[in-house]
Amino acid sequence: MSSCGLTKPGEVVVVEKHGVDILNDPLYNKGTAFPLSERDRLGLRGLLPPCEGFGINLQIERVLRRFRSIKVPLNQYQQLVGLQDRNEVLFYRVLIENLAELAPVIYTPTVGEACMQFGNIYRRPRGMYFSSNDLGNMNAMVYNWPCDDVRLAVITDGSRVLGLGDLGVNGMGISVGKLSLYVAAAGIHPSQGLPVVVDVGTDNKNLLGDELYLGIRQNRLKGEQYYRVMDEVIGAIHQRWPNCLIQFEDFNYENAIPVLHRYRREVPCFNDDIQGTGAVVTSALFGALRAVGKSFNQVTSHKAVIVGAGAAGVGIAECIAYAKLKAGVSFEDSYNGIYLVDKDGLLGQGRTSATPSQRPFMAQDLPDKMPLLDVIRSVKPESLIGVTGVGGLFTETVVREMASLVERPFVFPLSNPTNHAECTAEQAFTWTQGRAIFASGSPFAPVEKNGVYMHSNQANNMFTFPGIGLGAIVCNASRISRDMLHAASVSLAAQMPESDLVRGKLFPDLSQIREFTKNVAVEVILAAQKEDIAQSDLSTCREELLDIVHDRMWYPNYGALVRPYFYHHK
Repeated sequence: MSSCGLTKPGEVVVVEKHGVDILNDPLYNKGTAFPLSERDRLGLRGLLPPCEGFGINLQIERVLRRFRSIKVPLNQYQQLVGLQDRNEVLFYRVLIENLAELAPVIYTPTVGEACMQFGNIYRRPRGMYFSSNDLGNMNAMVYNWPCDDVRLAVITDGSRVLGLGDLGVNGMGISVGKLSLYVAAAGIHPSQGLPVVVDVGTDNKNLLGDELYLGIRQNRLKGEQYYRVMDEVIGAIHQRWPNCLIQFEDFNYENAIPVLHRYRREVPCFNDDIQGTGAVVTSALFGALRAVGKSFNQVTSHKAVIVGAGAAGVGIAECIAYAKLKAGVSFEDSYNGIYLVDKDGLLGQGRTSATPSQRPFMAQDLPDKMPLLDVIRSVKPESLIGVTGVGGLFTETVVREMASLVERPFVFPLSNPTNHAECTAEQAFTWTQGRAIFASGSPFAPVEKNGVYMHSNQANNMFTFPGIGLGAIVCNASRISRDMLHAASVSLAAQMPESDLVRGKLFPDLSQIREFTKNVAVEVILAAQKEDIAQSDLSTCREELLDIVHDRMWYPNYGALVRPYFYHHK
C-alpha cells in the first residue's frame, strides 16, 4: 500500500481518507466517475452530481471540449493545471491521448509565459520550495512532502528559464512541466516525482519590484553562499530518498556545469539542458546522416558549427565529440570538426576567456572571434546549430552561404520560445531551396512549397530525457554516464523508419512516444549494466528488459478505492 495511491489498473487502492478529503486529493479524486458503490463506502453520496455511468471517456470529452473552446494558450494552460490540481488520473489520461496537441501548452512554448505570469496565476502549491532562508532546516523540511517513494526530482534555481532569463522562484513552472512530461512519456507515477525550485534570490529587477512576486526579494546569491544552499538541498533530498534521480533544469551557464560536476559523483543526476539537449541533438544528427545515405559511424568526419557556447552549446559539442569517439576516432581527434561560436565570434586561437569546458573545442586552425559568416565559408559545415536565444541570428546570408557549400544542410535553430529561434522553418526551407533538414527547439508548422511537403522537426528533449530517466530509475543507476546518454541518442535515431528519414522526419509522432521511450530506457539500462553502475539485479536480455520496463510504466486508470477496514476484513 502506498500513501500516495500508486496502483496498476485493476488493483485495489486502500485509502485512509473519507468524504470531502478524497475529493480534495488529486491522486484519489475521480470527480463524476465515482460509481455509486464507492460513493457509499467512501462517504461521497450527495457530494457529487447523481449521474451514473459517467466514466473517464466522457470526462475526457468534456475536458477537450472546454480546452478547444479557449483560444488563448495561457488560459488553456490554466485550465489544464486546474485539472491537474483536481484529478491527476484524468489530467494524465487527457495528456497522453492528446500529447501532440497539449505538450506545447503544458511545456514549451506556453510554459514560458506561464512562468513569467507565475505570481499572477498562482492558485495551489505544487512541489517543494527551498530557499536560502531555510538553511539548517532542509533535512527536516523534506519530511513535509507526503510521499515516501520519490524516484525523481526535477530541480531548478530559476536562473535561466528557457530563453527568458532569470525568473527566480517562477521557475517552478518548469519543474512541474518537466515532471508532467515524464509521467506522460515514461510512465513515472505522479507520486514518484518531486518538482523543486531552489530560491536564492533573483537579479531580475522587474521581479524584485513586483508586489506579486512570490520569491525572496534579494539579489541572487553567488559563490560559496550559493553552494551552501545547493549542498543542503541535495543532501536533504538524498538523505530521505537515497535512490532518487535528480534532473537539473534551467540553470544559467555560470552554475549549470559547475553544479553538475559538483554532484554527479555523489548522487545520480544529470542536467537536461546540457546532456538531454546534447542527446536529442546527437540523435537528430544521426537521423539526418541516415537521411542522406550515411551511417552513424560517418559522424567521425562530420563538421558542425554550434552558435552559442553556453551550457547547451557545450553539452551538444560534448555529445557529438563522444559520438565520434564511440565511432572509432581517438580522444584527441574526437574534438575535430566541432566549432563553437559565441557573441564575440568563433572560439579560436588565443581566446583567454574560454572556460575549462569550452577549451577542448577552441579551433586551432582559425583565428579567434571570426564572424559567423566567415566561419561558414572556412569550415563548410554540414550542420548549423543554434542555442543562443537570439531570434533571427541565422540570417538569409548565412543560411544561403551554407546551402551553397553543402548539398543537404542540417539547420537546427534550437532556442526557445518560438520568437527566440535563430530562424524559422519557412526561412530555412526558402533559403536552401527546400534542401535543408530542419529541426527546431519550439514547434513550427510544416512547410509546403510547390506541392512538396517539408517536415519541420521539433528537437524536443522530451524524446530523450524520459527514456534516460526511466532507464536509470528501473536499473537504479548509481550515476548517469556518457555511455547511457549515447545509448539514448543511438536508440532514438535507430528506431526511425527509413521511409520517414528520407522525407526529413527525424523524430516519431508524439502518439508513439511511450513505445520509443520504452526502447530508449532498455538501451540505457544495458549501457549501465555494461559499466557496472546498474544497482538492480535485472536480466541482461533485451526482450526481458522490455517486459520489465513496460511493467514499470504507469498508465492512468481509475483504481477501485476501498477503506482500510473493508480491505482487511473482506
